[in-house]
Amino acid sequence: MMRSWKKVGVTVLLLMMVAGSAFAANVTFQVNMDIQNQLGNFDPDAGDIVVVRGDMNGWAGTDLQCTDDDADMIFTLTTPIDDGTYGFKYVIVPGDASPDIWETAIDNRSLTVAGDDVVLDVVYFNDLDHIVESYNVTFQLRMDVQMESGAFDPDAGDFVVVRGDFNGWSGVAETLTDDDGDSVYTGTWEMDEGTYGFKYVMITDEGATETWESRDNRSFTLDGGDLVLDPVYFDDQEIVLIPTDVEVLFRVDMSVQIINGNFDPDADQVVVRGGHEAIGNWGGDTAPVLVREQGTDIYSSFVQFDQLAVIVPYKFVIHTGGNPDTPVWEELPQGGNRTFYAMQGLEDNFPPGGNGYVELFLDPVFFSDNEGGPDVDVDLTFVLDTRAVYYRFEEDTDFAASIGSIDAFYVAGPWNEWPWNDFGPEFELHDDGVAPDETAGDSIYTVTLTFLQDSGLDVIYKFGINGLDNEGPVGANHSFHMERDVTEQTVVDTFGTVGDWFDEWIDRLGVRDLGFSTVIPVNFSLKGNYPNPFNPATNISFNLPTPSVVTLRVFNLLGQQVASLTTNKLSAGSHAIFFDAAKLSSGTYFYQVEAAGQKLTGKMMLLK
Repeated sequence: MMRSWKKVGVTVLLLMMVAGSAFAANVTFQVNMDIQNQLGNFDPDAGDIVVVRGDMNGWAGTDLQCTDDDADMIFTLTTPIDDGTYGFKYVIVPGDASPDIWETAIDNRSLTVAGDDVVLDVVYFNDLDHIVESYNVTFQLRMDVQMESGAFDPDAGDFVVVRGDFNGWSGVAETLTDDDGDSVYTGTWEMDEGTYGFKYVMITDEGATETWESRDNRSFTLDGGDLVLDPVYFDDQEIVLIPTDVEVLFRVDMSVQIINGNFDPDADQVVVRGGHEAIGNWGGDTAPVLVREQGTDIYSSFVQFDQLAVIVPYKFVIHTGGNPDTPVWEELPQGGNRTFYAMQGLEDNFPPGGNGYVELFLDPVFFSDNEGGPDVDVDLTFVLDTRAVYYRFEEDTDFAASIGSIDAFYVAGPWNEWPWNDFGPEFELHDDGVAPDETAGDSIYTVTLTFLQDSGLDVIYKFGINGLDNEGPVGANHSFHMERDVTEQTVVDTFGTVGDWFDEWIDRLGVRDLGFSTVIPVNFSLKGNYPNPFNPATNISFNLPTPSVVTLRVFNLLGQQVASLTTNKLSAGSHAIFFDAAKLSSGTYFYQVEAAGQKLTGKMMLLK
């Protein structure tokens, strides 16, 4: 009996020791849900609960539920947790089974347990401690210079919008109007308090062309009352033009078009057509024909303009076979038209002695800005995230009825003559797991096409469902600038980012883990992003030595954070995160990848 008792006693003692060492201390979490309740984001009477998710529970589940026993809207939880340092967040789990609501406006919270009980301070969910007030903002934009130049014609249906942080840098909901006919376009909208970046955008050619301001983002801060912004000129262009008799020398380099077979010097003509009667008023019958300069592939001609006092838009155009009814227009990578105006200080020196017209010598440009290249044949792989299409198909009955079913995705561009409704099978993207596609059935479609040497570095393209032009408005296209001497290149896109038709569904995509290798790295390291430069998306690769939640932050050159994305807990291995910058402006950005308290920084360039 004594021996048996001793054995049992040892067992009990060991169990007590194990039980005593299983948890180091009690931790009390406290979160104030009052503001979320007032905003309608959280209603405990409807079955909504708030939970803690973090490193201590694999960032999942509802086992760490906070409760409000005294009905003061401060929800608390006391639970034993091992010694260590943990990241965590509070999460609303709605009672109606709708998606969970995470704290997104903050970085991961953290706590350290070191033997003693811990009572965390009361915090507000998402650190939102007051109801955000809304005020009216009035925008004012002078369009007289653009109207005088012919770049903007409201009588032809042109209009101007404002886009910025407040509308996802897209759409036409914020359209300015000129009710009193003074060429000052205005609009007033209600917005939450805060600081916003924005730009004005002209929509012309019956919605086919969008011309963004080329300057840095404008900004304003809304705090404590309504705000009326000062009137500004579009793109800060306030040139006062004096009527001037001017002759303009137009010059275009056709060498690349000749090499590519797009222009036959013996049969075709190249002309200049634009928004002035001297260059045909965009028509071809009276457009000036350019003449080949001796010993070169540059075509040029002087054109006289009487009393010119506007900014003139224009393009170079190939008349195939000399026929103005078969034009091949320039397609500029940046979109829009070329422009010129008669600036002050020009002189009349040609011909010798003058002829009453001052001269404006325009620099020679390549047709379509195609300077040649690539220097090698390029196998360009298009990678297309189509998840937004499937989301919309499931939720938008009108959209689903309009396309019937999702049968195929195609890519089109001027290089295959935009074959809408008449695609060859080589232009279809696939999601079958056969190279270049990596994983079957993940809604990521791919195709590899070969672009020949000297076909041009700038690839203009657009995707379509079932062979139709339905990714965005007519004329709204993607563009990709190829490396000159790299034989295999990749461009990553999300369907619908050329317009705002799919914004509601694109906005929920966020960050996507593209997979990992089973080789476990020794250190946390950053492998960089590819492609770089990119438009509009890139893959940011890194190594994780241990499982961890990863946070990606993106900053502009001013150090302002423009994006922040947090993954679920990722396994140890080599990972790539898909980052879509469709809503950001062109420029250089820094990105920071954080895991397990370590931060690594990289640099990338967005070219649109």
